[in-house]
Amino acid sequence: MSAERVEPGFYSSLPRAGKLTLVAIAMVLVPAYGLSVSLMYLMGAMLAGILVYNMATTYFTLRGLSLRILDVPRLHAGVKGEVPFELINNSALFSAGYLELTLTCEGLQLETLPVDWLSRKQRLAAVMPVLPPRRGQIRLERVRLSTAYPFGLFARHKVLAVDRELLVYPALLDAEPNILGARRREPGVLPRNSEDFQYLAAYQPGDDVRRIHWRKSTLSVQPVLKKDLAQLQSFQPRLFVPDACPQFEYAVSALATHFHHAQTVQGWAVVTDEGIREAVSSDDLMRILALIQPVSAEAASRDYEAEGFRTIYASAISMED
Repeated sequence: MSAERVEPGFYSSLPRAGKLTLVAIAMVLVPAYGLSVSLMYLMGAMLAGILVYNMATTYFTLRGLSLRILDVPRLHAGVKGEVPFELINNSALFSAGYLELTLTCEGLQLETLPVDWLSRKQRLAAVMPVLPPRRGQIRLERVRLSTAYPFGLFARHKVLAVDRELLVYPALLDAEPNILGARRREPGVLPRNSEDFQYLAAYQPGDDVRRIHWRKSTLSVQPVLKKDLAQLQSFQPRLFVPDACPQFEYAVSALATHFHHAQTVQGWAVVTDEGIREAVSSDDLMRILALIQPVSAEAASRDYEAEGFRTIYASAISMED
C-alpha cells in the first residue's frame, strides 16, 4: 500500500472516542452556562481534564521514544523477511503503552506491529515483517510510532527518519531450471594424467591399463601400475552473460536458485559493467546478482568462448525449462 510522504516530527489526530468526548463536553457546558448548574460545569470540566491529560500523556510518551535498526538477515525479493530493531524508552517518568509501529519502505507502507507495553528506561528487541518488492538496494525511509494511551481519546504520531539501505537478493524459484543441469558434469575441472607417481603396484583386473608402467613391466612377471598419479587440472569456468532479454529477471533468479542450493561458486564468473567478476563465496555472488543489470550490446557480443569460458546467456535461460 502506497504511503503519503510525511516528514519526521509529531502529528496529532482525534479518534472517534475523542470526537464523542468533545460533543459530550459541549452538550454539558452549553446548558450549564444557560442554567447556571454547578454540577454540569463540574462534569464538563472533568471530561475536558481527561481529554487534556490524554493529549499531554501521548506527547511526553512519544517524545522519549527512539528506535534503532539492527543487523538485517538475508532478504530475497518477494519473500517475507524480517527487519530486527530495538525500541528504546528514554523517559524516566512515562511508560509507553499500546503503541503501533509502521515501517515505510520506498513509498510502500508495510505491516503495522503492535507493542503492548514499554516501561520507563526499557529496551525492547523485536522484528518488523517486510516483503521486499524487488531485488537490489531498497531504502527504509521512516518509522511511524502511534499511540492513544491511556484513554484512547487523543492520538499522536511520531515519525522517525530511518534512512537505511538494505540489499535484497534475487527471488528464488521453486525448482531449478534444467538448462543449468550441465554444471553437474564436473564443471570447469578437466583432469589429465602426468608422469609423476609415488609407487608401483601389481596390475589387478579392472585397473586402468593406461596406468601400466610398460618399461618396468618388462622386468616383472606381471604388469605393474603407477599408483597415486598427480593430476593436473585446467580450469574453464562457466560465465554468466547478462544480456538484455524479456526474461532477464527470471534468468537472474534461476542462477540465484542454483547457487542457493549448490553453496559453491567454484568455476563460475559473471559479466558486469565493470568487467568479468569471479566471486569468492556464494554470498559474494549473491550480492553481485542482487545488483546486476543487463550489460551493453558490445559486452554481450564479445567472444568469451575464445577466451576459455563456457558461456550461459540470460536470453538462453527459458522460463519453459
